[in-house]
Amino acid sequence: MSSATPPPSGPLILLSGPPGAGKTTITPMLAASSRSASVITIEGDRFWAFAVRDPRPFKPQFRTLTSSIAGAAVPFAKDGCEVIVDFVVPPWCLKAFTARAWTHDVDVHYVVVWPPVDTCARRAQERSVNPVAYDERVRTFYDRFGGECPSRHRMAIADVHRSAASIAAEIRSGIDSGAFLLPRDTS
Repeated sequence: MSSATPPPSGPLILLSGPPGAGKTTITPMLAASSRSASVITIEGDRFWAFAVRDPRPFKPQFRTLTSSIAGAAVPFAKDGCEVIVDFVVPPWCLKAFTARAWTHDVDVHYVVVWPPVDTCARRAQERSVNPVAYDERVRTFYDRFGGECPSRHRMAIADVHRSAASIAAEIRSGIDSGAFLLPRDTS
């Protein structure tokens, strides 16, 4: 019985940003531009539908959800696929992904799409599926997210009329150059 060499791991790309940033629109374009033979996209918002009833407060639910998404993504990347996770992953939730990924020698790229808050609010409220009301709680989250996100990972979108295709192309260029690669924790 021969033992085949496992494929090199693929990258795990966390395409993040606040609700309404445009992640779900950009994801298929980013996937189409990949040079990888195997590309997997995971729309994190779909995981919310798995909970039929969950009376826990939001924070424990979100931690469990984030951990579950990481648990779904890393095995694909470990197996050589490029994996793009489309989800709100604030900086304080990165460890759910990096701890799993780095254990399996998977590189993690962290890209935060960052339009102005009013653009995000309008888009999030206009969604046909799962609209998000940008109340004070969500605006506070937006501010905290932006305040804690390292600037090199945040892709500010000042021109709100810029095409999703051009944003996806810029993100792909940054991924290919290593601009969004998270340094491995050596501590």
